[in-house]
Amino acid sequence: MSPILVRYGTMLGCLWQCGILKRRGRPPSLLASIELFMPLHHYVPQFYLKYFSIASKPGLVWVYRRDNNQPRETNVNRISAVHGFYQVTLVGSGERSEQIEKMFSKIEGDAKPVFDRLIQEKGRISVSEHDYSILSVYMAFQCLRGPSSRARMHNFEKAKVEEEIKEIARDTDRLKAAIEEAGLVGEREVDLESIRTLLLDVDRNFVLERKRGEEGQLISFMVEWARDLCQLIYNKRWSLYESDGGGPFLTSDNPVTLMQPANLSREHIAGFVTGVVALPVCPMRSLLLEPGRRTANLEVVPVVGSRVRQINGSTMLGAHREVYSNISSKKVVKAFGRTKDGAAEELLSATDLPGATHAIDR
Repeated sequence: MSPILVRYGTMLGCLWQCGILKRRGRPPSLLASIELFMPLHHYVPQFYLKYFSIASKPGLVWVYRRDNNQPRETNVNRISAVHGFYQVTLVGSGERSEQIEKMFSKIEGDAKPVFDRLIQEKGRISVSEHDYSILSVYMAFQCLRGPSSRARMHNFEKAKVEEEIKEIARDTDRLKAAIEEAGLVGEREVDLESIRTLLLDVDRNFVLERKRGEEGQLISFMVEWARDLCQLIYNKRWSLYESDGGGPFLTSDNPVTLMQPANLSREHIAGFVTGVVALPVCPMRSLLLEPGRRTANLEVVPVVGSRVRQINGSTMLGAHREVYSNISSKKVVKAFGRTKDGAAEELLSATDLPGATHAIDR
């Protein structure tokens, strides 16, 4: 594994393993105004969003939402961002820290010069192993750093907790021990079978929520999965598609998407192992990563409208709430309106964690 693939994860992972970091919970709705005093954290980098600017208006993009038939011009500093989204608390001192945001700033700073080359250079682009590593780390964390992925991670953890509860309910000795630990024995007679019935249907009878300040495990999940994911991305066959009269590529608030070959049977689908990863880099170009061997030269491949529409379809399906473009289009409004909020948050399996899947022709 290239050293750069582990450097960023180690920076944060060591702090987590040492118990230094704890994720701050989102403020209750009554205290939501406090967010205005927190830093605004972009979960899609501004430098990347600017590549999709309206031609005559640098820094502005057309924003499409599923609940609105009218796209609007918006500055990139106001989209794909949440106040205090990555703010953490140092466990020892209780002080607020921007450690995670600093890590992302480093990743973004390393990636921008490589993105500039992907957009500006023609023909075959020479890409070093170091450049591939930088892009792999960027894409892995981009898969995992947004609200869609955080919701999926929460759903994954929730499913694990529910299964653990059901396992306890099935085992009489463990159930009795859990009841005793909860202090229920002695206060009143416990109806063991009633409790067992409730716990076996835990997802219907209980709501499992995090208390404020108890989201630290999700940060740990993000780092752990990013380490594995960046290696899978790194080892794919990379291509750079260029729209040849097929209209512009779109991007979104969850821009790295995973597609599966349309001719692949379901039993052979294995998340990012068999999947095709797409990341639009500007309106005219999009990275496409397929199973295969990586090459030293990144080929710029002209593609027609059907392939552009497939990648845009994946972008729209995987979007958290919004897609972005350099143009205003009624076709985009109509197509995006057929997708649904939350598709990228549905938990399929741990191997599919980073995003919703979409079929693509090979």
